[in-house]
Amino acid sequence: MRSDPLMRAVSRISEAALAPDRWPAALQSITEAVGALGVGYLLLKKRTGVEWVSMAGLSVDVNDYINYYAARDPYRPVLEAAPNGSWVQLSKCLPQTVLRSDEWYNDYAVKAGIGDIIGTRLFDSPSCTVILSAHWGIYQAPVMATATASLRELFDPLSNAARVHAELRELGWKSAAALRALDQVAAGVIISDGDGRVVEMNRAAEHVLRRDDGLTVRQGKLCAQRVFDHEKLVRAISVAANGKAPAAVRRMLVGRRGGRAAYILTVAPLGVELAVYERPSAMILVADPVRALPPRET
Repeated sequence: MRSDPLMRAVSRISEAALAPDRWPAALQSITEAVGALGVGYLLLKKRTGVEWVSMAGLSVDVNDYINYYAARDPYRPVLEAAPNGSWVQLSKCLPQTVLRSDEWYNDYAVKAGIGDIIGTRLFDSPSCTVILSAHWGIYQAPVMATATASLRELFDPLSNAARVHAELRELGWKSAAALRALDQVAAGVIISDGDGRVVEMNRAAEHVLRRDDGLTVRQGKLCAQRVFDHEKLVRAISVAANGKAPAAVRRMLVGRRGGRAAYILTVAPLGVELAVYERPSAMILVADPVRALPPRET
């Protein structure tokens, strides 16, 4: 029979599945139930990287992780590759000789007081992965077998909640913005939040970004390679995501390497009524004028 702390954790986990703003409370209850320093929950989109993060009990800046350390985290790929439900301990999968010189571990984890981590993959689908990690403090006793047993007992409710959370996000997006239909559009279509963080894109946009000749994604954000183009793009996305009028629609050129014709970008508001969890978003249409030309007559 579950102890009272585990029962409270299970109850809060179930609530968080349908109300994502309750994930911090659920993670805090897990922290208390297993005796950890804190717990982190990451939802990763396979096309674009970190999509959603919640933390409890940790003095860390989530934006620092998303914008910088996520790309340098050597532990996360280990969890992504492990089977669902397999709890992987940081100190047992990455040797101290590696961690001592690792930027993510020293400048992010250790500075937050984290000495060791045990984590697992909660859910995996063709489009996303959900990871949970429990953190132990530098001055805490090592991860105990009882704590690991409690985490294993919580895996099923956590996995179910993660699946519901991920699928609701996916369904919310697809029903509103018709992602499958976008894949039939010849132009590249990219959806981003107001900070330029890519939420979704169609296949044509993926093809453009793979060229890496004018537009790219760095640490989850859409970037133009030339500095002055990038500054204009950042402003246009911010105005579009937070704008409510047609005037928020912007058009701009983004230069490319090799003397190729510039990409033509149209940046427009998507609107909170089409965004998941009412997050203001922008739609960026990317046209390649060369590909748009009809074939020459012979």
